[in-house]
Amino acid sequence: MISLKDTFTLDENTKVDRALVEELEKYNFSKIPVYRNSKTNVYGYINVKNLLKLNIEDAKTIKQGDIVSEGVKVQGSSNLLNAVDSLRNNKSNFAIIVGEGSECLGIITLRQIFEKITLKKFNDDDVRTNFHWNRPDKIAEVHEGREQD
Repeated sequence: MISLKDTFTLDENTKVDRALVEELEKYNFSKIPVYRNSKTNVYGYINVKNLLKLNIEDAKTIKQGDIVSEGVKVQGSSNLLNAVDSLRNNKSNFAIIVGEGSECLGIITLRQIFEKITLKKFNDDDVRTNFHWNRPDKIAEVHEGREQD
């Protein structure tokens, strides 16, 4: 889990303008948590590629741009398997970790969970996953390298 204090977040009323785009260029994030009223009230996330599709001259807010995806909330006391189940059931790869009272404690992605389970860092360029939907005994195979013989 990435703690909320270590997470780059955006208020839903943030204007999508040149200053925001310049700020995002400093980071290499693909998803950014979005909050309402308070940083501990994270309710979703934006894909940066969707944010960049908005016309910055319109100066719409993130909320007005209709680009926020609903986040999957997982209790901080849950184990990794429960988190994976919640993400799978909601067809998402981004979870908001919440504590008592539903305040956001941090975020975690499906990728981070797999890295935690396998004790290995994954790189998008060198990992391909084959999912076996019809074989409950063999959920997924992870292959290193770009090409598979």
